[in-house]
This record gives sequence, structure tokens and C-alpha cells, in this order.
Amino acid sequence: LSAVSPDNGEEKSSSDAAHTIAHEIGHSLHHKAGKYRSSTMRYGQSLNFVQTYRNRKAFKECLKETKGQVSTYSETDPGEYVAEVFAGMAGGKKYDEPVMKWYRHFGGPEL
Repeated sequence: LSAVSPDNGEEKSSSDAAHTIAHEIGHSLHHKAGKYRSSTMRYGQSLNFVQTYRNRKAFKECLKETKGQVSTYSETDPGEYVAEVFAGMAGGKKYDEPVMKWYRHFGGPEL
């Protein structure tokens, strides 16, 4: 299933409310563990130029390997990638190793 957000038109990986809640929990756990590193600044974190550049470069590689395997919204930035994979796993979805490799790389929380 997919849903389109009315405010920005970006595709989510599920229209199920439980998926949305799991997605937000994924963000919270990722942030709480201190591993939330987006390609942009989020939650008031200031990333230095080198960290930001490395994250963008890594995320481009991630998208080459995993495009279309999670959701369109997961392709926004590493933080959304982690939250979408977390929500999928919370809903029972199994991902192939490339998806999980990048999930771990970006500090995805254990489920």
C-alpha cells in the first residue's frame, strides 16, 4: 500500500496508521541513540561540512543499491530511510541485505 501526503505529495510506504506510528518511533529511537544523521540538519543538530558531505555521498551509494526496495519517501534522506525501514520491519517486512547494510550504516535502531 502507499499513501500520498496531502501537504507535500511524497509517497509513504503504507497508509496504515500503525506504520506511521512505527515510523515516528523509529525517528525517536534513532534520535535518542544519538545516531540520527540526516543529509540536512534536523532536531537542532549542527553537522559539520565533512560529516554532511560524507552522509550525502554515502546516501547516494545507498540509493544506487536499494532504490525502489523500501519506499519513495525513504529516498528523501538517511533519517527518513531509517524510519521507513524501521516501520517496515515493525510491520513484519523482511528486507534484503543491501537495505539492512545501509540501515545499520546510518545507525538504525535494533527492533
